[in-house]
Amino acid sequence: MANPPTDRYEKERHPLRSDESLAASILISKHRDHLNWVLKLPNWKALVDRAMEDLEIPSSRQGVSRDTAILALAIESKHQLVKAILKRASNQLPTPLVIKLASLWGTNIGNRFQLENRLNSNQWESLRGKLLLRISIEHRKYKSAQNLLYQSYNACLLYTSDAADE
Repeated sequence: MANPPTDRYEKERHPLRSDESLAASILISKHRDHLNWVLKLPNWKALVDRAMEDLEIPSSRQGVSRDTAILALAIESKHQLVKAILKRASNQLPTPLVIKLASLWGTNIGNRFQLENRLNSNQWESLRGKLLLRISIEHRKYKSAQNLLYQSYNACLLYTSDAADE
């Protein structure tokens, strides 16, 4: 096994010591968690089922529950599902869940004390548009983070291979 880099230049080049890789991993984990949170909302269970049918995503497998199958989906599929759900959803969520949903995706919904028990249709349409935009932006960030980790992994393989050859 190769010795860890000792000089400053080697430490900076070493892919496993990258703050960018750590940030990318955190971004990916948060994105996955946010998608999972939306997909687990009991208020939107029927919407999830309908969207899965429309997108032809299997909802369960033999011996695997529906919820476990959904959580095991690839992030790309989860992203498609969440967007499809939001496009169909009417304002069925109580205010605390709306606030949490907006907060997860970094969307401002205004003064929460001015909200009624549920958003009115204009408020919901505005929030839905903001959410779809933010989810798309976060998904692009996720893809960039995945790419960075893939490049770091390849660099790590090359680094390890070069060190083993010496």
